[in-house]
Amino acid sequence: MVVCAIAVLATGGASAASLPSCALFAGFSLTDLIGQSCAVGDKLFTNFGSTSATSVTNLVKFEPLAAISNDPGVEFNSLAAAAGQSVLFNVSYSVAVLPKYPFLIQAGELDIPAISFNGSGGSISGWENFCKGGAGNAEACAADGGNLYSAMIAASLPATAYSSDVTIPRTVGLDVSTSLTVFGGSAGTSVGSIDERFAQVASPEPATFLLLGTGLLALSRIARKK
Repeated sequence: MVVCAIAVLATGGASAASLPSCALFAGFSLTDLIGQSCAVGDKLFTNFGSTSATSVTNLVKFEPLAAISNDPGVEFNSLAAAAGQSVLFNVSYSVAVLPKYPFLIQAGELDIPAISFNGSGGSISGWENFCKGGAGNAEACAADGGNLYSAMIAASLPATAYSSDVTIPRTVGLDVSTSLTVFGGSAGTSVGSIDERFAQVASPEPATFLLLGTGLLALSRIARKK
């Protein structure tokens, strides 16, 4: 089934050469990114969307993240809440391994490397959702016949950073949605950046599947003879 999925993706015509680099959108607001598609390393990012208020999506800036151990990703930054204020932020998109790259996604990773709680009572909370086999919208994953994998996000003093990851059955693509509530507390809360990467493993080659199938067939014949 994995080989079939890769073949389907490869016939879609997308390639790193035919897609704009996400570097072209560095510094763009999330509002400007909606409807765009771009590539970072071996990953295609597309179907960007947001349910945040326009004032928030215009504030949040997009940056591509260079690969670390073959796990390129994307970053959203400049999210903040003033004292006593709650800011609701949501971003959704789809990510897939580009054709001809021998990898499968096996984990979704989220890092918030620099959190500033300027006072007391500030907090960051929310969810990150990963949908495998959906129809392009992680929020409607189950209704679309996909499988949903989620991680709760929660940070407050004395935390100055946050990270989490979700293991996902190996796949060529995911629909992703991150929803956060940033509360300013007594003197404001700021989020330096929200970094999202996708750890991966090498894809089994067709020859590997052939050997596996041959081995299983031999075992079944031995079992029948007994």
